[in-house]
Amino acid sequence: MAGGFTTFTLTNPIVLTVSILAVIGWFILFVGGCVAAFHGITWWIIIYNLFVVVLVFVGTGCSALANYREMVMILLTISIVYLTYLIPILLDDASNLGARAAAGGAIILIICEFIWIFLFGSDEESWVHQTAHRYNDAGPTISTPAVIQRQLNRTGVTGSFRKNRERPLPQFNNEKDLSEANITQATALHSYQASADDPNEISFEKNESLEILDRNGNWWQARKADGTTGIVPSNYFES
Repeated sequence: MAGGFTTFTLTNPIVLTVSILAVIGWFILFVGGCVAAFHGITWWIIIYNLFVVVLVFVGTGCSALANYREMVMILLTISIVYLTYLIPILLDDASNLGARAAAGGAIILIICEFIWIFLFGSDEESWVHQTAHRYNDAGPTISTPAVIQRQLNRTGVTGSFRKNRERPLPQFNNEKDLSEANITQATALHSYQASADDPNEISFEKNESLEILDRNGNWWQARKADGTTGIVPSNYFES
């Protein structure tokens, strides 16, 4: 479940947009509070939300939220409760322009916090995670299992990717062949179910160790502990 935090950083356009809107919403809430001369618990709610916004903004910018997932989700939930309590009070004071502006900022902020909860709290195989992950341009990161599986099952694979998949498996019949193959070990980061349409693929489980016979291309030629040989997607393994 921590996958959401490792995937969603400020380099993701969705996270960046929501984070900026949250900052804007809090700023409007703060200015409105100053104009309306708020006092008491209202300022505690405003300061608390500043802490939450800064925590998420800095955490996503540093890709450091994964270690504090439970705390962040709890803080966001408390913030939503506070804002839900505050917004009706501000809207009731219709004659105070500062209070109305603060209510608008609080509404923007609570919407952003709901989006954060959906993004950060969703499992890596959920529709929310997969959809947002398409816009992740954080650079060379490891794709999640659901995204990779969907990409591998698509038809119309072209270019060198198709050529690599269709390359015949090498035969290792003696010790000389094995030594020349430069066999290495690789550990699976995720489980994978071989496609029924490609008899060359082999299935494996998360954390399973395979012998890699050929690391060329996007599909590696590997051998399992039981002697089964076939091709596996390279981005499912530690480099």
